[in-house]
Amino acid sequence: MMILNNRRSEDFHSGGLTEARKFGFEMNAFAFHAVIDGIYSDKIQAPVRELATNAYDAHIAVGKHDVPFQLMAPSTFSPYFMVRDFGPGMDHEDVMQRATTLFGSNKRGDNSQVGMLGLGMKSPFAYTTQYVITCFDGASKREYVCFLDEGGSPTVSLAAEEESYERRGLMIKFPVQQGDIQRFRTAIERVMIGFDPMPNILNDQWTPASPTTLMAGTDYRIVNSVHIKTPHIRQGCVLYPLDITQLVEIDDTDVLRIPVIIDVPIGTASVQTSREQLGYDEPTKDNLRMIWQEIRRHIAKELQAALDEPDNYLDACIKYRELSHRLGKAMIKEPVWRGKRPLRTTFSYLSAGRAAVLDSWAADVKFAPPRQPVGRSRYYQTAPSLTPRS
Repeated sequence: MMILNNRRSEDFHSGGLTEARKFGFEMNAFAFHAVIDGIYSDKIQAPVRELATNAYDAHIAVGKHDVPFQLMAPSTFSPYFMVRDFGPGMDHEDVMQRATTLFGSNKRGDNSQVGMLGLGMKSPFAYTTQYVITCFDGASKREYVCFLDEGGSPTVSLAAEEESYERRGLMIKFPVQQGDIQRFRTAIERVMIGFDPMPNILNDQWTPASPTTLMAGTDYRIVNSVHIKTPHIRQGCVLYPLDITQLVEIDDTDVLRIPVIIDVPIGTASVQTSREQLGYDEPTKDNLRMIWQEIRRHIAKELQAALDEPDNYLDACIKYRELSHRLGKAMIKEPVWRGKRPLRTTFSYLSAGRAAVLDSWAADVKFAPPRQPVGRSRYYQTAPSLTPRS
């Protein structure tokens, strides 16, 4: 992914200076842990997201956009997390260079791939002290062990090489503690919402639940999911919470609870180094503000068309009740049927003597006074419902 141009007009120019030296970065155990531990707040979701994103990018690189990669979800009898792609793979020099270099990436030249930070392959260190990289080239396979040495510095070592005719690609695998199995499954379920196609999950006993789509447009979908309760941006295959207050002034906090996923082209928004949040620089805010306002207009237009579709007011109220139950009333503020009359979701019982008042509401909605129970039974009956005349 290309980095957005967020240079400011007041940026300093170095012309005329007699001596200058660029800042450096000393790679040691302290610096490594400061980066990995400091960046990722969720130590389990980080490797799930980063390794899956690398596999997604690997398939894009070789034109396998519709081919799912493999993902092993940990289980009691197989407590491992694994991602296996069928992309270009890596030769020995690539592994020794990329596996040991923080912030080294070859994906910053275009927006066909999601990665750019150069941290994904190192993300397992956020959870574990050792993991295995296996490279397949169609004729052989090489296994590398990445581990922390006695001083805590990350190290990679070629452990084995043998003949193999498995498909070209890359596999990264590490053990999961028994107590973390469910947390890994939850992380997998959440992260996979952004992936299309979904990877093949290698676990016969568990399958991640997919969100239910309640309403969809060209670039958005409103979902029912335990993981999506607020607006999110989907850039490539990664989901990012969208803080609407960073974009526009909010006078109705219900808008912050719309479970909508908005698809944006790769490169639309900058992201934090952790890839857990968006980076709200000015170019990003300008892009997302325009997209958010357009999506809101589309949603309002689609909902209003659905409410105006019924031929009479009563059916429109029923339609509104169905939509509000499914989407929530936060999506539909002060609904009006065909610009004539405000819609409502309920009609309260007014008692038998006053129910006929509803006759005067409109020519297309006629309610008959309900029949009342007689004798002792009237004290044990629920209030009768108001039913329209046929």
